[in-house]
Amino acid sequence: MLGCFRQYLPFLSSVFLIGLVPAVVLVVLGIRRIRDSRPIPDDFIPAPEINLEQTEEWRPATGFRYLEKLKRSCVELEKEIRQSYDRSMEAYRGIGTTQSYREYQALRRRLETGTEERMEAYEELAELKDRIARVFSRDVRADLFELEEEAEKLKVEKDHKEKDLSEVSSKINPLIRSDLRAQFEQERDAIREEIKEIELALVEIASNLKELRDFDYDNLYQELGVSPETMRVEAAQLADIQTKSTLVSQIKPKEIPTQEAEDKAKMKAVSQRRKNNIKFVVQERLSKNLTTLEEIQNFQKERSAAIKNNRDLSYDEQTEQLKQLESECEAYRREIKSQVSVYEED
Repeated sequence: MLGCFRQYLPFLSSVFLIGLVPAVVLVVLGIRRIRDSRPIPDDFIPAPEINLEQTEEWRPATGFRYLEKLKRSCVELEKEIRQSYDRSMEAYRGIGTTQSYREYQALRRRLETGTEERMEAYEELAELKDRIARVFSRDVRADLFELEEEAEKLKVEKDHKEKDLSEVSSKINPLIRSDLRAQFEQERDAIREEIKEIELALVEIASNLKELRDFDYDNLYQELGVSPETMRVEAAQLADIQTKSTLVSQIKPKEIPTQEAEDKAKMKAVSQRRKNNIKFVVQERLSKNLTTLEEIQNFQKERSAAIKNNRDLSYDEQTEQLKQLESECEAYRREIKSQVSVYEED
């Protein structure tokens, strides 16, 4: 009896397996059906939003090649944000009409994924717009530094590639096997292409550096009719600045001389009085007491020493008084010489 059972055991096992597979499938489908039959949550889901500011003053087309490349990147990023928003709106509308809990969950995931994508894109877009605004307002220092740094890295990479090319080329000779020679030739050609790409990148960087250093911003601003001073100021800030400027312009305070201006005026008056005093002393001494050139010379030395040793006088005041002294003394020298000439003629 047991032997007969063992005889039919393989057949019974096959029948059992054949019947088990559909049973498992039915159980899985049943579970999914039960899950799908659950009610759709009545949660409030806000509609997707999009916020793209596209009224910047640098938006119009220009002849600034480097700036236009940055603007194309900005436009592409804005296009991606728009496409993400459209996908999110499609999922949002689907949530309102679906009757399947499983589909509802899939649409919610799409909605959340789209929101995360746009948040990251907004951050990248803000950085890119700030860079464009900086370049548009002449501030290209960061871009110049980045380009110069990139050029140095490419030069180092090119040096390494040229060494690799030399090593691979040295392995190619008619004495090695044909398959190895073909492999080395393939490696050589690939390295040559990489070097060529690096050289083209260096040419592009050199062109960008030259344009950034030599570009005529004044002509650009004139063509677009914009002011570089207000290029990167937000609208709210501009309104606040304009309001404050209007208030200040309406206030016309009475002009009051500052302490510094008064001090300068007093110093000028004192300096003039000193000049007049020197002239008076010189004239008085020369006209009354000094009758020879030697006396005039001694008087000039004495007064020059007194002026130079006067610590109350500044260097400019000393210089001015010495010039005044020299002028007055020279005038009396000429007068004495003329009197002597007249006397000799007589």
